[in-house]
Amino acid sequence: MTLNFAAFCQRQARFRRLTDFIGASLDEDMLRVQDLADIACLSPAHLMRLYRARTGEGPMQTVRRLRLLRAREQLCHERQLSVTQIAFAAAYDSNAAFSHAFRRQFGIAPSQFRLLQTNVATPPPLWLTRLAERKVWQFHYTGAYGDNAYYKARLAWLCLAAGSRRWRGWRRNDPEHPFAEHAAQRVDLCHFVPLALHPQRLAEADLVTHAGGLYVVAEINPAKRDQCMATLATRLRTELHCTLGEGPSLEQDLQVRDFHPPQERRIALYLPVSPLGRRQD
Repeated sequence: MTLNFAAFCQRQARFRRLTDFIGASLDEDMLRVQDLADIACLSPAHLMRLYRARTGEGPMQTVRRLRLLRAREQLCHERQLSVTQIAFAAAYDSNAAFSHAFRRQFGIAPSQFRLLQTNVATPPPLWLTRLAERKVWQFHYTGAYGDNAYYKARLAWLCLAAGSRRWRGWRRNDPEHPFAEHAAQRVDLCHFVPLALHPQRLAEADLVTHAGGLYVVAEINPAKRDQCMATLATRLRTELHCTLGEGPSLEQDLQVRDFHPPQERRIALYLPVSPLGRRQD
């Protein structure tokens, strides 16, 4: 049975609070399932059932996996730390236990992994795509940035109520403030889903046509938008022989963010571009 909108928002908020807590608590040695259940306002059994149904793993498995992912980054980029120090930071009692878990997760021993790595951050891959003109179900929003999440949640709930189980929302950003994160910032943006992926009528949403165009795409963590933009202009010229064009950027959720810790949230960022020496089509 589909939840009503208030219950849907409450569930999403609980899971967002839980995954935010998990992402920020990797250094807690005594983290327990009961602690996580209290954050989500659920019993441990109910938490385990809901969490596994939405993520495919238990919450403590997520904690252990994130600790190992962080350890992998530290092995690569924090060379001043020994393998043993990294093992203790990942809540393992011994180097041997850490090495066993690391090898099981990544197929290589941590010491071997470190020898194969360079201390150079790899930027996200970029590629070009041409979006055709398309019809979309849209909620247009003008107002404080902090209030736009209501319309994203409303659109998600309408999709679920209409029978869609694998929807992924899009957002067309404000051209003047594309990455606004301050709650009071006034923005003009819209949340939408393409009609081709959701042909059912969505009550309350407007059916409008979005123009197509040429875009550069990068799959990134939403917290790293500015970091991606810092080198984008140079990379566009040297790698793709393009320059940034005019018009709003787009963002597509690659997963339901509320069910993923901050470290693993991903979006596809679409930025309009023009080939060098030519005007944008």
